[in-house]
Order: sequence, then C-alpha cells, then structure tokens
Amino acid sequence: MSRLILFPGLGADHRMFSRLKEVGVEFITFPLPEPVAGEGLSEYALRATGTLKLSADDFIGGCSFGSVVATAVSRQVPSRGLILIGGALNGMTLRGFKWLPRIFRPYFPLSLFKPFLRTDQAMHYLFGSDNQAMNDLASAMLADTSDTMLVRGGRMLAVYGEQLKPLCPVFAIHGSMDRVMDPPPVEKCLIVPDAGHGIAYTHADEVATFLKEIQAVPDQGAEF
Repeated sequence: MSRLILFPGLGADHRMFSRLKEVGVEFITFPLPEPVAGEGLSEYALRATGTLKLSADDFIGGCSFGSVVATAVSRQVPSRGLILIGGALNGMTLRGFKWLPRIFRPYFPLSLFKPFLRTDQAMHYLFGSDNQAMNDLASAMLADTSDTMLVRGGRMLAVYGEQLKPLCPVFAIHGSMDRVMDPPPVEKCLIVPDAGHGIAYTHADEVATFLKEIQAVPDQGAEF
C-alpha cells in the first residue's frame, strides 16, 4: 500500500503539515534528525529516513529544506513519486544565496544570522505579513529548533548542487510569492497565486487537492 512521507523544512516540524486533511493515502510526517558535523546532504538524507523502510510504492516529499532532503533520497532510492511543496531539487535556487558562488558557501558565517531568524521581522519576510497564524507557527517551531540544526542544515542546503535526475516522477506545487526559493525547473509545476513559502500551511486545501490528484497519475510526473 502506498504511503505519503513528507519532511518538514529547516526550523519546522510536523506542525507545518497540520492543516493537510484527506490526502488520499497513509500520511507520515517524519522528523528530521540533527545533522552530524561534516555530513553531506546525500548521506544525511538516507539517515533521515530512519526505520521507514521505503518502498517503490511510496511517495516521498517535503517543503523547503525537507523537499531537498526528499530529493536527495529519491536520487538514491526508487519511489512512486517525488513531491516538492514550496521546495527545490537542490540548494542552488535559494534566493538569499544566489549572489554567493558555491565554492564560498561552506565558509559563509550562517551563525551570524541566527538572531535575525528568530525575529518577527524575519517571520514576516519569509512567510508574509498578511498571515499572522503562519508567522506565529513558524516562530513557535523555530523556538524548538536547535542552533546546531539551523547552522549545519543551512550549510548543507546552501552547498548541495546535485543535478542527478531522481529515480521517479517529480511533482511540484509552489507559491507565486515565495521569497525563499524559486519555483523548481519542473514541467507543469503548479503555481498557486498569493501563496508564499508556507504554502503547506497557508494553502492547505490547494496542497491536499494537488496531493490527491497526482496519486491518480504517478506515471505522468514532470521531467526537469
């Protein structure tokens, strides 16, 4: 039987998906472990699957950082489909890092940005000032995230530039107002008007409908 396995974003947890209802299959939100020093995203992604025992019938995906983790898994383990929810195929579409060549990204002092990330201003910028519920939830999840997770996870994401094609169809849904990641270069990527980076929460009905629809046509996943 198929399962839908979704990873949360960096600084987020299962609450990011708390408004998703009736997605059509068994729905599992899997927490992300804290990265180990020196660990690459490909190795981290396999460790993040833990005891899931992924099957070729499973859909795997996530939002933001979690979508890139899922992509790294899908490049190594066959599945029924890869689902990007406000996500990306690698870290090269991060809007805040486009100006910095990949070779310099491992040395970028991400720790200096930790205080800013925990401010209301950061929440408003990342998730949109018109959705206070999203901002409040993001602040609460971030408060429960360790500094180590933020810095090491952010660095892994920033340097992950893998271009290898996933071993499955790729499906994507993205907010038109996402300030964190560009829409992935996936054919038929669904763009949701007025949605930002927290699309899984703020536009849960649209995302749930999308998830149900792709289960009916897994063999028509978009190529990139």
